[in-house]
Formats: sequence, C-alpha cells, structure tokens
Amino acid sequence: MSLLNPVLLPPKVKAYLSQGERFIKWDDETTIASPVILRVDPKGYYLYWTYQSKEMEFLDITSIRDTRFGKFAKLPKSQKLRDVFNMDFPDNNFLLKTLTVVSGPDMVDLTFHNFVSYKENVGKNWAEDVLALVKHPLTANASRLTFLDKILVKLKMQLNPEGKIPVKNFFQIFPADRKRVEAALSTCHLPKGKNDAINPEDFPESVYKSFLMSLCPRPEIDEIFTSYHAKAKPYMTKEHLTKFINQKQRDSRLNSLLFPPARPDQVQGLIDKYEPSGINIQRGQLSPEGMVWFLCGPENSVLAQDKLLLHHDMTQPLNHYFINSSHNTYLTGGQFSGLSSAEMYRQVLLAGCRCVELDCWKGKPTDEEPIITHGFTMTTDIYFKEAIEAIAESAFKTSPYPVILSFENHVDSPRQQAKMAEYCRTIFGDMLLTEPLEKFPLNPGVPLPSPEDLRGKILIKNKKNQFSGPAAPSKEPDGDAEGSGPPSAPVGEDTGKWAWEERGWGSIWNGREGLGLEGRASLVCGLPLPPVLREAVWTGEEGAELEDEEVEEEEEEESGNLDEEEMKKMQSDEGTAGLEVTAYKEMSSLVNYIQPTKFISFEFSAQKNRSYVISSFTELKAYDLLSKASVQFVDAGGLVAPILCGSYNKRQMSRIYPKGTRMDSSNYMPQMFWNAGCQMVALNFQTMDLPMQQNMALFEFNGQSGYLLKHEFMRRPDKQFNPFSVDRIDVVVATTLSITARP
Repeated sequence: MSLLNPVLLPPKVKAYLSQGERFIKWDDETTIASPVILRVDPKGYYLYWTYQSKEMEFLDITSIRDTRFGKFAKLPKSQKLRDVFNMDFPDNNFLLKTLTVVSGPDMVDLTFHNFVSYKENVGKNWAEDVLALVKHPLTANASRLTFLDKILVKLKMQLNPEGKIPVKNFFQIFPADRKRVEAALSTCHLPKGKNDAINPEDFPESVYKSFLMSLCPRPEIDEIFTSYHAKAKPYMTKEHLTKFINQKQRDSRLNSLLFPPARPDQVQGLIDKYEPSGINIQRGQLSPEGMVWFLCGPENSVLAQDKLLLHHDMTQPLNHYFINSSHNTYLTGGQFSGLSSAEMYRQVLLAGCRCVELDCWKGKPTDEEPIITHGFTMTTDIYFKEAIEAIAESAFKTSPYPVILSFENHVDSPRQQAKMAEYCRTIFGDMLLTEPLEKFPLNPGVPLPSPEDLRGKILIKNKKNQFSGPAAPSKEPDGDAEGSGPPSAPVGEDTGKWAWEERGWGSIWNGREGLGLEGRASLVCGLPLPPVLREAVWTGEEGAELEDEEVEEEEEEESGNLDEEEMKKMQSDEGTAGLEVTAYKEMSSLVNYIQPTKFISFEFSAQKNRSYVISSFTELKAYDLLSKASVQFVDAGGLVAPILCGSYNKRQMSRIYPKGTRMDSSNYMPQMFWNAGCQMVALNFQTMDLPMQQNMALFEFNGQSGYLLKHEFMRRPDKQFNPFSVDRIDVVVATTLSITARP
C-alpha cells in the first residue's frame, strides 16, 4: 500500500564523520601501519578511508556487523606493530585510541579493519556513531531508490587522478551486459570507451536517472501508467494519480475515518518530489518516468516501515513472545568437524538473537578451565571464559531485552562448575539475574516476568538441583572432589578420542573392533552403537531433570516401552543432549525463571502449572507432538478437568532444536513450530539457508529486539487455535495476496 508520507526518515550523519579524522590503519599479517583519513559520506552509505597515495577503500555500511573500541578492539600481535605503537611501555594509552570495524557477508566470513587514532576517545565516538548508522532500520530496509542512489554516490567518489569518473567503473558496477551499458551512456551523450572518463558535473542526478531508464526500461510500469492517464496524453494528472493510489494501492477494507483516502492536494506533494520536469510539476502532472521513481520511493516500500520500529507491548509474560534463538551457537560450520569460535556469540547477539547455547565440558587437569565444544565429535574447543566474555560484550548492543543462556552442561566436576558460576557472576556482574523478582516468585500459577521487567538481564537455563547441596562426589586420586560422570577432553586435543579412552573404550576407538570414523560419530549421527555403550547413551530429553518421584515413575514406564530401534532413533535425534550431568550448588543457584525439565505429558504440565519450567524437543519429537496433539501443544489441557484447562505454550515455554543427524548444520523450517506457539525455535545461525533467512526476516521487526509478541489467540486461555486449520482463525480477518509474474 502506498503511503503519502514515509514513516521513517533516513539516518543523519554527524558532521565530524563526514569531515573525517586522521587514523593509522594497521594489519597484523602484513605488519604495515598506514596513515589514513577515515570518513563517512554525507548520506551514510559508506565508511571509507583515503591513504596518502590518494587510494581509497570503501566499506558499504550494510556490510558492517560491529564496531569495537578500547579493550574490545583487536590488538596487534606482531612485535613490529607493538613497537610502532609503544604498546609495551607501562604508561601507554593505546586502548584509549583503538577502533575495530568488523564487516562480512555473513556471521562466519568476517574481516577486521583495525585503526588507531591520534587522540584519545576518538575511536569510542566513531564506534558508537558508525554502529548507530548500521543499526538504523532503513540501512538494510531502504527503498529501491535509495539503493540506486548509493551507486551514484560511489561513482562520484571513485575519481581518477584528473578528478573524473572512469567509464570502466560503470562496467564494474553494472557487469551483466556491457553493450546495454554502452548504449545507455550513448543515449545520455556520454563517452562509452573503456579508457574514457566523465566529468562529475556532466553526470548530475537527472542524467543518472535517464541513464537508468535507458539501461533498465520498465514496460510493465508503462502499462500501468497508460491505464490511468488521460487518453492520448503523455502524463497523469494529480486527479488520475489520486485515483490510482486510492483504487489500486489502498486496502479497500480500511476504515475511511481512521485511514482517509488520498486527496489531490496531498498527491501534489508526490509530484513535486518525483516528477523530473519542472513544467509538469507546475501543471500538476506526472510523466511515465516520474511514475517509475514514485513506485521506487519509500512511499511504496515492500515493508510496513512502522513495524520495523519497536511497537509491541513488552510488558506481557516472557512466554507470550517468540524469542530469537540459536542452536550450538559456538560452531562456525558442521556439527561433526566444524570450528568453534567465541566470535559466533558476538555475531548472533548482534543479529538480535536472545537465546544462545553453550555446550560445556570439563577441561584438562593442568588448568581445569571448562571448555565449550560439541561432545564426541571432531569439532574444536574454546574456553568457557572466552564465550562468557564475548556474551558480556555484545549482549545488549542490538537489543536491551533479556538474553537467555541455554547450558548443556557436561562438566561433572564441582570445582569446574563452581568456576563456571564464578565467571558468570564476575564477568556479567549486575547483568546476571541471580534471584527471582519480588513480584514474580517461583510458585505454581505465578506468571513469568516480562521482557521489560527483565530489561538488561541475563538468565541462565541449566539444570537446577532442588536440594541444599551438591550430589555426593567421589574422591579422585589427586584429592579433588569430582563427580561420577565422564571426564572431558582437554583443550587442543582430540576431544572424541580422549573421552573414549578415558572411559576404557580406547580399543573401540582405535579400530580393530571395526567402528572407525562412523563409530566415533555414532553418538551424534545415530549409527549403531556397541552394546557396551547403549546403556550409557540415552537418558532422556535435552535439559532433562526429574524433580518428582511421579515424574521418574512415568519416565521409567515410558522408556521401558521403547524397543532397541526406538532407542537408537532417540540417540540420533538428541545427540549429546541427554547426557547432562548433575547441577552442583554454585551453578544451580544461578537458575531461576528458565528451569529445564523432562516433558511427560500436556496433562502433567497442566497439573503442575509452573510457568518457569521449560522443556526442549528435537524437531522430530516436536513434529510428532504437533501432528498427534496440535491443539494441545498450543492449548494444552483440553482433555483434563476444566479447572486444569490452560495452554502449554500459553503457560510456559518450549524450545525446539535441530535433530542430531543434521551434521551439515542445516536447518528445519521454523514456521510450523511458531504456528504452535513455541517460543524458542533454535536454528543454526552459521548456515544462511532458507529457514535461517525466514528467521532473520521475521525478527527484523519490532526494532530487532529479538522478541515478538504472539497473537492474542496464542496468549488468551479462552481462545483455541489449531495450527493445521485451513478455515478461519478466531479474531483474525483473512486476506489474499495475488502476485502476477511476468517473463
């Protein structure tokens, strides 16, 4: 629908950014430090720097993923650069001058551009103001006209030594059809030879638009134009344009009092803005070219611009929102042999994710530093502390609303769990929520606090021990108290081999019993397991903690009915999620509103009525529940007594995660689980496939807050919704979108 006035205005570039600042750009690989002038163009399209040789390098603002200063910026590792910046002197102020700009096409393929200013705190100002341009909602969601204007700005900045625009730059920017580019330049009476150049004064915006009209004709728009303009006249009057806007582009169902139709005097403003002919403007007429630019403008954005801003009610209980969630956040590639990186935590949080996952394992005895890795695989390790530092740095750069840390905890050492808890307390500081809010005690029937109540807070999802102290540990030979679970691989070593040998399974690993590489991957790939391992592998759903005897009895009955094939299938689906160990006192004390538990049944959950309890499901388990009990998943309790009736996803939260056999880190389609009201539909952010693109597009709205308020029928206990219904949805008026594809 066309809007007479755009909702959002373009970002404003501060004067000092356009004027530029002197920096030294350094590179660790080449050990070169070069003086540059750093600038942002007045329209905020590019960050660029000019060397003393007048050579220029550009960064499209849309490609920038982060800016960092101070201790968070990159520091030189080469001694040559450290000497240049006097970094080893005790009184150096290097950290007050640093600036790092991170760019890349995705969250994995990143480039770090490092600068040092001549004056203190300059880097801080640049980092904050450049990031504000990056995060402006119109930077990535601008109109077609804006993106065409970006090309013109770049052409006029990339001048040759004579101050002219090289024609070869046109061929580089429009590479598809060189002959069409040459013809369009000729139409505008401009030189077209590869070695020619164009004077910038001969290429104003009006000539550029004529060049584009010749390069990319739009006959379909001409067809629309001729159907509404005065017959035999090469223009459309403001009355004709008003009719086109009201009849073709306005939603006929809108209330005319709340959303009044366009008036001719209002439409005149559009003609003033888009019509290239001054005479036509005076006469209130729009030419075919003016119609093209009007349809390319922000008034005709494909997005509802007001929805890009924060506009949802953020005071509803936490479980009333869809929450942008990540699976195995630390991985940059595949699930079996991919690299792990703390940088991924920064990138997913910067992208608006609000729930990240940490697979924690025990570190080697020499330093006893807990690590994060994908257990029983060949993936690399990172230190737990590095991940926590990365999260603390980036948690609230994009969104101020709560971040949930989903722990898959395999650290069976009380000492190392205590170290993990201490890192969380000291590094997060006041950001960490360690106690329930006074208004929202952890009692049955009490709703969860809202994102606004938890603004700026980090919540821990980890097993919670309901007893006063840790489970009885066993004494190891060195005198340290350790749990009875399996030890973890040391950092930098072969995780899978070390773990299996420590368990006495080295002969299986090393090969003569025939498992080989597939056998090593059996825990996560779902391949057949040796009998000695079967009992040790499967213990239940991710995050399973059984707090009541009644739950334990139901689980025993449930697992007792599974045959061997079903057990293998669950191994395959869950990966290592069911192998979590006891939560000792220090880690347990950090858990409050996000307490994982084994899912038993919808009726059982309704009886317990605990909003702070969350269950996790593999995509297959969730789909099975959805296909067999779709209404119960959204509106659980429909089969029990009315007093117990309520909604599972309306009352508490659920988390969905990819099945263990997705070794390539591919993703499942999230829409079906959103339709069921599942809050945390966790995806592999390192893979920008169609499901991930859908996730990114959805959470672009509401100010990239990472929280989207679910529809009323998914929140109200008196409303019922079947996600497979094709008829009608209560309180929702259906509409039909028709798209005509042209060859």
